[in-house]
Amino acid sequence: MSSTQTFIDDVFISYRHLDNELLDEQGKGWIDNFHERFESVLGEALGYEPKIWRDRRLPGNAYFADVLEERIQQTAVVISILSPGYLQSDWCLGELREFCRLADQTGGLRVGDSMRVFKVVKTHIERELHPPEFQQQLGYEFYEIDKATQRPVAFGQELGRNRDQRYWSKLDDLAWDVKQVLSIINPRAKTPAQGIYKEQIKVGGYFDGVFPDTILYQAQYHNTDHKYHNATFYCWIFIPA
Repeated sequence: MSSTQTFIDDVFISYRHLDNELLDEQGKGWIDNFHERFESVLGEALGYEPKIWRDRRLPGNAYFADVLEERIQQTAVVISILSPGYLQSDWCLGELREFCRLADQTGGLRVGDSMRVFKVVKTHIERELHPPEFQQQLGYEFYEIDKATQRPVAFGQELGRNRDQRYWSKLDDLAWDVKQVLSIINPRAKTPAQGIYKEQIKVGGYFDGVFPDTILYQAQYHNTDHKYHNATFYCWIFIPA
């Protein structure tokens, strides 16, 4: 993987539109919820808001296909949502194969011991039917086989008291692994291990907290003019190494 290659987008989600048609009470489909929840979990792992996108339009427009190809080439990682419908879609399989082809021109498909393509199995599919690009990957299965009936049972996406921890654990695993790949090929994802310290600043009365432009900071009780009033806060300061 070339260290000089840069990407505009972090993740592209490749999916079959058919898998997003069954809506919940909020009017969102499985893919909608996956995208939203994964973006939040990955953002927490990265420390910044990741750029994740997907093709929300149905295939068939030749011009749009050209635009899609160009954007895929500028994307670091692809996540394919496998389902029976995905395997029957020439468009979906084409997205995956095109990303793999273009990856050879953008530093390669392999990053250390990992790949830039990730397999999420939404609905049970026999392993031998998985695309060749994924035959060597275990992937992330969002279901379990019921021991009594031997039928696949999907994990729940609900929030709150009905939260299915199996779904969120699998989402955490996926986010962590994607983060590991991005940390290698995308400088923004690298955790700054040097030049960081935590400083407690006690403020009494009035304090004009002026920071150099070269320092990034986050703090409570701060105004746009960087003045602090009668507050005690913790400030994470990062000085570029």
